[in-house]
Amino acid sequence: NIRGIEDRGEIELEVLGNIGLKGGLARLNLVTTRPEEALRGAKIVFVVVPAFGQKGFARAAAQHFSPEQLVILEPGNFGGALEFAQILKDAGLTELPVLCEAECMLYSGFKKDPRTAQVSGFKRGLFVAAFPGQSTAEAVTQLSSIAYPDVGFKAGRNVLETGLRNLNFVGHPPITILNAGRIEFTKGDFLFYWHGATP
Repeated sequence: NIRGIEDRGEIELEVLGNIGLKGGLARLNLVTTRPEEALRGAKIVFVVVPAFGQKGFARAAAQHFSPEQLVILEPGNFGGALEFAQILKDAGLTELPVLCEAECMLYSGFKKDPRTAQVSGFKRGLFVAAFPGQSTAEAVTQLSSIAYPDVGFKAGRNVLETGLRNLNFVGHPPITILNAGRIEFTKGDFLFYWHGATP
């Protein structure tokens, strides 16, 4: 799945629409499927996988996290940080990293081809919360100062709030059902919000 960027060590970004981002080519410091390599020396770790993939990632990488790290799930998907914490505890970790979850994905986009990603949305003002909750303020400070100063992350009260703020559970099914014919006709070449919803 990563062979295209692994071979070249770079990734192309295409921006769709006027979302305040610029496209271009980025050179990557590391492309790997080995958790120990990816996590070594990392201060902030973004786990950007579908909800069904978070459990597998937690299990595969459990022994390579450190308590000094901030691990953010994008998105948390209602309970992601709780499940992640339990998996790390079950793997024998006595000191967990700070686990944090965002209410939804920072970017809307998809993989165009083996070396290109397309982005159609960039969200600002996302709510994030840490587990345990007393770490939220520090997590927001780190995310805002180190990773994404332009996003304007907001501190959620807890991971229950970030879970409930994710409206994908109620928004995606009706848009998908009402556009099923078009999605099938285009064989998936379909921008969910741009093509499937009115202003």
